[in-house]
Amino acid sequence: MFVNKKFISFYDLFSSLPFGIVSNYDNPSLEFSQIKNSLFVNSDDELVNKYLSRVLGEFSPERLKVFMIDCNDSNFFHYNGLPHLMVPVVSNSDRISTCLKIIQEKVDERVKCLVKANKKNIFDYNKSNNGSDYIYPMIIFIDDAYNFFQVSELRDLLINILLKSDIVGIKVVMFSKMREKSINLGPVKDLIEVYNTKNIDSLLGDREQSEDIVFDENMSGIEFENYIKRLLIGNNFDNVEVTNASHDFGVDLIAYKDDIKYAIQCKKYSSKVGVQAVQEVIASKSMYQCHVSVVLTNNYFTSCAIELARKNNVLLWDREKFLEMVDNIDK
Repeated sequence: MFVNKKFISFYDLFSSLPFGIVSNYDNPSLEFSQIKNSLFVNSDDELVNKYLSRVLGEFSPERLKVFMIDCNDSNFFHYNGLPHLMVPVVSNSDRISTCLKIIQEKVDERVKCLVKANKKNIFDYNKSNNGSDYIYPMIIFIDDAYNFFQVSELRDLLINILLKSDIVGIKVVMFSKMREKSINLGPVKDLIEVYNTKNIDSLLGDREQSEDIVFDENMSGIEFENYIKRLLIGNNFDNVEVTNASHDFGVDLIAYKDDIKYAIQCKKYSSKVGVQAVQEVIASKSMYQCHVSVVLTNNYFTSCAIELARKNNVLLWDREKFLEMVDNIDK
């Protein structure tokens, strides 16, 4: 699937994505917000390439720029020539430090730009500018993280970037063949999510997800609600009740956890959930005198739904959260 760049023609490099990556630019199913500052432990080349293929296939070079740091000089070299790259793949130890310093400068520049424009993050900034002065979201891919963390200077530079990453639209995704306890993460551990190889499919919402419950066409809406009831109980929620289907006022389940009352709407969809579900649960929260309102789905949410939920303090539990709850029961 992945071939050395020397066998790819100049035309192939710049007319389409190389290395077998299939683009989905016209109908993307992945939001930048779904990409976490993360470390994948116990990873292998197949997992790394699978992750990169999915992300680079969803975001066009006009929407996303990347830095690739290959501490082993063995995996990322295939991607030289990729149109998303800000600079060629970095592997030399001295150049890695220089690369991170350049990124840190970009972080500082973006913060100044946001302060001047009185915007909270680059996504608010880009939206308000209607495409003018667009600031690219960026991802820093690092492999192998074990060697990276052997150098304290690199770790310190990374911390400075991570502290402002959500604001400036720069994510850090790392891979390592080692186990987590073998890697000296230090303070970085508090700034990233650590995943094992089995999490990769659910994290990116893989279309070939094997869990039947993610979308079972034969399961009715009521059956789905009853399944979610059992799922909540298995995740330490108490007094879980399914509301009257004909008079639910936009709430399917009422549940308690740590004396907090949740109003939960369930959506079993084959596509992304839109703003209507969020509007319904906002309106019904007071009806049931709940502290927290939630929309839970086996799929994902549209960007408009995410924005509306954020402004109204509605929790959105998407496919990742759904599978995490399933995994909690399995454990």
